[in-house]
Order: sequence, then C-alpha cells, then structure tokens
Amino acid sequence: MILRLLFVGSRGWLSCILFLVGGLQSFGALAQPVVLKEYKSLYRNVTVIETPHSRCVRLKNKKNPFNSQSCLSLAKPDELLFFYSKAMMAALSTQKDDVRVLSVGLGGGTMPRAIMSYFKSPHVTTVELDSKMLEAAEEFMHFKQADNNRVVIQDARYFIRKQGFAKEKYDVILLDAFNGEYIPEHLTTREFLEEVKKILSPNGLLLSNTFSFRDFYNSESVTYEAVFPDFCAFKSAGARTVVAFNGSKCDAEKLKQDVERNLVALAPYIRNARGIVNSITDKKDWNVSAKVFTDEFSPANLYNVQ
Repeated sequence: MILRLLFVGSRGWLSCILFLVGGLQSFGALAQPVVLKEYKSLYRNVTVIETPHSRCVRLKNKKNPFNSQSCLSLAKPDELLFFYSKAMMAALSTQKDDVRVLSVGLGGGTMPRAIMSYFKSPHVTTVELDSKMLEAAEEFMHFKQADNNRVVIQDARYFIRKQGFAKEKYDVILLDAFNGEYIPEHLTTREFLEEVKKILSPNGLLLSNTFSFRDFYNSESVTYEAVFPDFCAFKSAGARTVVAFNGSKCDAEKLKQDVERNLVALAPYIRNARGIVNSITDKKDWNVSAKVFTDEFSPANLYNVQ
C-alpha cells in the first residue's frame, strides 16, 4: 500500500506518506496533528491542521482522509514543499518581472504568494470555486489579497470562457484545481484546454499539476498533446507538472538551462532546485493511441476510483 502512495510532492498523498513513515525534511513528524479550524463548505469541508513544523489545508475526503491541498513550513513560510509547486516556481522563474498570471485553484495560496514575493511587479488572478478555501488561506496560510493579487470565487471553466469572450490574455496559466481526489472532470478535456489556450498570450506558458501513475495517464497525455503538441514536464515518481507553450515546442534542454540561470534566486523557495531541474523531460512514455478526453468522453474520475 505504501508503494501505491509513493510520490513525495504532489498534493494530497504527501501528508499521508508522512503519517506512515514519520516525518520528512522540514515537515517533521506528523503523528499527532492539531486541528486548528474546520470550515463547513458546500463542496468538501476544509480543515486546517498543524504539527510542530508545518501547517496544512485539507479537503475532507473519506477515501483519503490525509488529503492536503497545501502545506507551509512554519520555520520557512516561503519554502515550497510539494513537488508540483517547486516545478511550477522553477518554470515561472523564466518569466518577465511584470508577468501576468492566472492560477486555477487557490489551495492555501502558496503559489500566488511565492509569485508575489519573487517577481517585482506581477499581476496574479486566482479563480477558486470554494470561498472557504480563501478563508482558510487568509486566516492561516499567510495569504493576502491586493490590487495585483486578487481571487475570484467562481467555477474555473466558466471564468476562463468569459475571459476568452473578453479577449483577455495571460502570460502564464497554472492549472491546479483539485476536488479532493483529482482534477474535476470538466477541467480535463480537450475543449477545456482549447479554452485555456485561447487566453494564453503568444508563446504563453501553461503549467499543469497532474499525476503520473493514474490509470488514465495515457488519455490525459494525448489530450494535452492534442492541444499543446510537443509539451514537456517536470516528473517525479508519481507527480507530473506539464509544461507547454502557446505556439512553440517545449525544449527540455533549453528549459533546464533557463531555470539553471535562476538557481540562486530560487533558493529561498526551492530546496535542492537542481534536483527539480534534473526532473525536466520531454520523453513520451504514454500510449499515443489512447483516447482523447472530450466533454462527451471524460471518465477521469471513474478511472481514479478503480
């Protein structure tokens, strides 16, 4: 069972691993977490827990009760603790100082907070379905809204479609929406990714937090490939952060070089940033004949519970 829950870094399973094996790096032991607050939600109840070394936001989930959406180190609040957030920050470091970012999914607000700290004059818009996530992030996770760091409480697909009609453009789009088990089905399809692509600026950057061991990995991969040909990824034992550009190929070697130039600046946010760089790959390890997810065919969550 431990092998099934192996990967260190993608949201959710990390804290479960820590309960099983008793601590990791800056997290420390999580044997007896203290519940700081539970928020009653229309979707899934949100719980904030704390240990001597970390604080996490969780979604209530019977299948996986240790499903952390976001965690921060109490000693080093700026340090990113999940693999996907480190990967996203590494890729983001290649962008200009006035980068315009759309983040789909707030979690504990760690990514918007890191972006606001790293860049000189960023503009971040986060779309989050559940207002209780925002309450938890503001009350316990050091997240603060500002004129250039705003949160919109709305379904992400509806928001993105409206942005397309308004001809809005973003330099970077982060896809990081989870419902407690995996990505909501309507945010996994080709049609959704086409809507995302529509609001990316020319050569804009898409970063998407996915897993790499689920049964639908093949279909998920060919779906991204249908909209963003020649994407690459940061990849660990069970986590994958998709990296794609609007209108150009993702060159894994060039991306490695671009990130390596920023290792010193990334040090406060990413422990062992070079290890993150080394995880960049453009290897196609999926079945290219798999069926593309569409609005009519998107059994992602069905696969997930098998």
